[in-house]
Amino acid sequence: MDVVLDILGFLGNPVKYWKVYADLAETHRWTAVFVGVPAVIYLSYIGLGQLYGLIERYRDVLRLGALRATAISASILILALVGSYAIVHVIAQARSVRPVLERSDLLIGRQIVLNWSYAGKDQQDEVRYEVQSAKDERFAEDLRIEHRCIPGKFLLIPRDFNETRYVRVRAVTLEEGADVSKPDGENRPLSPWSEALPVTQYRNALERITRTGQVEIYTSDSLNQGFFMFTKRDGQATGFDIALARMIVSKLGRRLGLSRELKPLFVPVPWERLLSTPASGKADFVIASVTSRPERERQFGIKFSVPYYQTTLSLIHRADTSIRSVRDALPGKRVGVQDQTTSDAIVTLIEKGYTGRKKPSVVRFRQSLEALEKLQAATAAIDFVVADTPFAIGAVQMTRASTGDVLASTEFTAADFPPTASADMRSEPYAIAIRSAETKLVEHINAILNELNDAGALHALEERMKSEYLVFLRQP
Repeated sequence: MDVVLDILGFLGNPVKYWKVYADLAETHRWTAVFVGVPAVIYLSYIGLGQLYGLIERYRDVLRLGALRATAISASILILALVGSYAIVHVIAQARSVRPVLERSDLLIGRQIVLNWSYAGKDQQDEVRYEVQSAKDERFAEDLRIEHRCIPGKFLLIPRDFNETRYVRVRAVTLEEGADVSKPDGENRPLSPWSEALPVTQYRNALERITRTGQVEIYTSDSLNQGFFMFTKRDGQATGFDIALARMIVSKLGRRLGLSRELKPLFVPVPWERLLSTPASGKADFVIASVTSRPERERQFGIKFSVPYYQTTLSLIHRADTSIRSVRDALPGKRVGVQDQTTSDAIVTLIEKGYTGRKKPSVVRFRQSLEALEKLQAATAAIDFVVADTPFAIGAVQMTRASTGDVLASTEFTAADFPPTASADMRSEPYAIAIRSAETKLVEHINAILNELNDAGALHALEERMKSEYLVFLRQP
């Protein structure tokens, strides 16, 4: 009687009894199937709203004889049974504990290591795992069994994907009498498959470039870096760095012997994250007026190309400020710099060389443009800005075009650098940053840069971009 009341209660209030039924489907599947038959018939009736038609059809059938009526009744019951089983199966699958794969970062030059967790109620010492991969999320294209019966919750895949593939894992157990030493032995599933996880891996950056036909180029998200990079009114970034990157990509495709033209994809990111992108596999190379420094190569796991531009530092100041030399101007002043740049390093060394009231204070900003705004404010928060000379010249030109001769710049001389500054800190050689293990890619880029330099293309590009930048600044 209690069972009947439970069934009637379920039919009358399915929301209230849904969890109970779901638990029953998970633990006693066939009991749930038979319990669900009346519900399927009832819900089908409610959904179709054809009770009257059903009765009329049965009257016709009854006139034709009891045998046919019995056959139709049996068909309805079978369909209800099948429908109930399908519902129970779906519930059981949804409620079943399945392995959970850990998300994987993009892998360049590293082997694939899959990790997962599994909280099933099975005996943990008997649980093994089957791992599959495929080109599509439905596992219909190029399905491969990476391991059929591995005991641990991780798997090192010794081969390269050189593409994006989907992986999945499920808990299994060895069939009785199966040979444990053979990974291809028969096994019995204990759980449904995990959700499909996309894994992207390439042997190296050149492999990715060749297969995808695309070069991932990371740049600074600064809107204005002088003629090296500036953002036009239509939102498109241009400048010396952008144009040079396009030239490199065009020549790289020919050097690799590719039949199709490589496509550059520019990705702007904040400066503080920029130099870490090659080692993580995100960037094929970085170009953003980056000064080549050995310590940066060690810190970020990168290799710099040969320099494509050589410059130094300059002091940006208000035009009405008289400057005899940078060295004489800095004591006791507030000096703005972009954080984690070579300008920051030099001014920090200068600061350490003073004590007391003569000690200049370093004020760090995320971007040099922010420092310029503070320098031009009615109540200036800083007295000077130190930046690379091309940026300093561009800043003066930019303010002249908008507000007049408000700013000026003074270039560092050899005497302006602190005695503790090493020889390589006194110059600013701009270079392209590549992942340190990408030996072949570095060789290709160096060869292209040397070729462009020998042909005078770098100098011609510099002059063209300086002119375009001035035109840009004059636009309303």
